[in-house]
Amino acid sequence: SDDTQGRNETNPITSYETRQGPVKTRSKTGSIPLRECDYDKNVTELYQALESQKWSRAQALFTSETGAEQANTWVVRREGNGKIRWRMTPLHAEIIFRVPTKLLLLIMTASPGSLQCKDDRGQLPLHLAFKNELEPDVLQEMVSACPAA
Repeated sequence: SDDTQGRNETNPITSYETRQGPVKTRSKTGSIPLRECDYDKNVTELYQALESQKWSRAQALFTSETGAEQANTWVVRREGNGKIRWRMTPLHAEIIFRVPTKLLLLIMTASPGSLQCKDDRGQLPLHLAFKNELEPDVLQEMVSACPAA
């Protein structure tokens, strides 16, 4: 079960500030991404770089303190009524946006728990990797890093 879905007293949500505004975060348990940002209000610099295919900018973020934090942050887009339109980790986004392998491996290293996270459609990054026909060596790396997936 994806413990990042639960919002209860044992998994409280707090906030912290980024240049883009407040970001919700849950108390850390393991290495599964626990932060959450709103795509329309305070999306991370990492997600913006991935979406705009600025690979060198995305890679450069990992030389800063916030790179690993951003790699471990869910990006959520909601409808006007608050219902989730989509929800994914940067690893999901990397696969969808077909980033260079070096960058994909960098985020897998910074956020190994992302391999176990299901997006809003219930798909693990490995599912998306197969669907998007990633290179066999990348698929093998993902399977090796998370054999349970």
